[in-house]
Amino acid sequence: MPRYNQPDAGDENWNVPLNENFADLGVEVQAEVETWSDLPEPGSTERSSNGQWPLYRVAADAVFVRVTDDSREIVGGLGSSSHPLPAVNARAVRATQATVTHGRGFLSLPLHHVNYRDGLDEEEVARFSLAPSERLELWRLELKLKGGGTNPAVSVDVYDVTNDAVLGRTSDRATGGKSPVGTSGAGATIVVRVTNTSGAAQDVTISGITSVVAGTAAVDVFVAAGQSNALGRGRASRSPDVPRGAAFEYKWTEDSIVPLDDPVGEDAPPEQQATTGSLWPAFATEYYARTGRPAVYVAYSSGGSGQTPGSRMDPDRLWSRDGTLYDDARDELLAALDYLEDEGFDPTVRGCVWLQGEQDAHAIDRRIISKAEYADAFEDHIDRWQSDVQDDFRFFVLQIGHERRGDTSGYRAVRAVQSAVANRRAYVHMVSTIQTNFPAEGKMQDALHYTQEGYNEAGETAGKNTAAVLDSRRVSSSDAGVLASTDDGVLSTTTDAAFETSRRR
Repeated sequence: MPRYNQPDAGDENWNVPLNENFADLGVEVQAEVETWSDLPEPGSTERSSNGQWPLYRVAADAVFVRVTDDSREIVGGLGSSSHPLPAVNARAVRATQATVTHGRGFLSLPLHHVNYRDGLDEEEVARFSLAPSERLELWRLELKLKGGGTNPAVSVDVYDVTNDAVLGRTSDRATGGKSPVGTSGAGATIVVRVTNTSGAAQDVTISGITSVVAGTAAVDVFVAAGQSNALGRGRASRSPDVPRGAAFEYKWTEDSIVPLDDPVGEDAPPEQQATTGSLWPAFATEYYARTGRPAVYVAYSSGGSGQTPGSRMDPDRLWSRDGTLYDDARDELLAALDYLEDEGFDPTVRGCVWLQGEQDAHAIDRRIISKAEYADAFEDHIDRWQSDVQDDFRFFVLQIGHERRGDTSGYRAVRAVQSAVANRRAYVHMVSTIQTNFPAEGKMQDALHYTQEGYNEAGETAGKNTAAVLDSRRVSSSDAGVLASTDDGVLSTTTDAAFETSRRR
């Protein structure tokens, strides 16, 4: 880490060398305190005559802290385990009142005027992470030695850790201002590194890191929905690790996205909360591997939920017009789209990945509902998504299997309806039928729910076929577990329509 000017032991004028470190920042260290608890309380300090808040050094943590009217802000130093240097998102880094946003701005370093000892080799002096939608474009980088001049043994570079790429080195600048020196990957972690092998300590100013946090990142958006097998009843420890940047889950209660990982859907209302492993990591991994497109998943499933009025009496377990599940899932999708657009993403709604029907199969077996009633309710559900969100809202259906003890007429009826709708409707696609094999293959952990191995295989198959539908590729029936078709329906070889239909709000 960098070495700052420090007073000698017993020096009565200890503040002089310390304040030299802050000369370019227009602030002065007011005092040194032993521990964090010795700092003044926020609101008890005042600005100096030049408008700066006082800065304190906390000896125990080796940090410099700015105390304002409402916070204690670590602005530099070495840090400790209890008070480390903060991880900084690029959009929140300020330099001379300018903020790096989705446009050109100036990215400055905390404590950018420092004394670096001899013997440093690519010493990390700053680190921050870009948001998933951001790329850092480096247009100019300058390093100045105190007193002027240059020294080839003193250098600075900006490094994209995630993609192992140097974006720029000392005194790089875009030629003619027409293109950047270097551009990071989206969502990358960036570090700034200093080398000093000059044989002596050097007073260094790093400045002029002119950057563009560029553009919007295109993401696909899926609703992940159904009943308990969509929610998942597996073991999260056995679901696959999703590649970095491949998939994110929208958290409705937090209005944010996080990297997708099991349990997916754990912030849903109590009766819909996920707590275990699911098919979604496998789906997301396979979809990304075949399309190269990151996706955001809006998870909203409910164990024991029914499609058809009569399959359930409680409305919070119904997807029909008599229930609340559809409205809640739709509202969560629209909230996710608002968030993504506000954060600079370019979202494209791809549709709903759907695994549901066991509850309706049981109701058919008990003669509470008919096959025709289930068919009407299923199609009405699809109609509402296409009416409320967008005309080309797609349903990617994982067909239900059957209970471990054997198949029933109710399960056969639901599967028949799902196949018929997928073969007849342009924007409904059967993406996995392998669930029917799970009882014979030992991939059921109880009467109704799959093992994690089953969830992984179902997710992988569905992810593969969903990618094939959207990218107009044929997947063989032996590889996919479903029958390919040249007609509108299962794995059509032609796209149904352009995906540019504006969603309804």
